[in-house]
Amino acid sequence: MPGFSLASKTGRPSKHPWKEWCSGNVIRLRQGKDFHCSVAGMCSTIRSHCSRHNLFVHIRVCEQTSQIEFLATPSERKYLKWKK
Repeated sequence: MPGFSLASKTGRPSKHPWKEWCSGNVIRLRQGKDFHCSVAGMCSTIRSHCSRHNLFVHIRVCEQTSQIEFLATPSERKYLKWKK
């Protein structure tokens, strides 16, 4: 079909800056600032996004401060090192 592009029909825009968040750096998200759902819900969203985009993800949750730290890298990398 002329003029038809899958890139222009991808659905609604993302609520989250996934390209920035999945750049291979450790990302710290704060509930109420970076996301507005439950911590468990955001962890599920992160895992789903990484699965769809063939990314390997490690997630840490601090329940006391409602923070999530995660590191998403291409799935070829099996061993990740956290910077402290």
